[in-house]
Amino acid sequence: LSISLAGENSVSNTHTYADDLICAICVVGNLSIDGSGMLTVDAGNRGRGIYCTSGTIKNGTVSATGGQGVQCNDLSVENGILTATGIADNSSGAGIEADGDVTIPGGTVTAAGTDPNHFSYGIRCGGNVRVEGGTVHATSAYGNGIEFNTNVTISGGNVTATGGEYDS
Repeated sequence: LSISLAGENSVSNTHTYADDLICAICVVGNLSIDGSGMLTVDAGNRGRGIYCTSGTIKNGTVSATGGQGVQCNDLSVENGILTATGIADNSSGAGIEADGDVTIPGGTVTAAGTDPNHFSYGIRCGGNVRVEGGTVHATSAYGNGIEFNTNVTISGGNVTATGGEYDS
């Protein structure tokens, strides 16, 4: 699915389900976002703002909020602005949660996990985190700003990661 942004756009999920597998935008496949406009996505505090197999933000301004702001296998932010906020209620949340790789060759990424009582992550990545340019701010109220299972490579750009305190 390709989304070309023009002007101000919004998508929200107003349904409440017993499980947390709800999404404001759900793409089983590749999602590409481009254009000069803005997109605001809100899935509430239990669902996923944006869920996709593979996501690319080429341009534009995207703000995604949910239990996980953005959840995908692989995510690339080439340019533009991504603000992803995980506001999970009574469970762990993440601004960005990726099973695979997160690659940021440019643009500005702000990712926050905001639950002060449960583990939360700015960026939680099962693969590699690669920052090649741009600016990344990753924060957590109760956990790690950036959590990864393999490698973090910073070859350009600016990265700030701040974790919150938790009892072990």
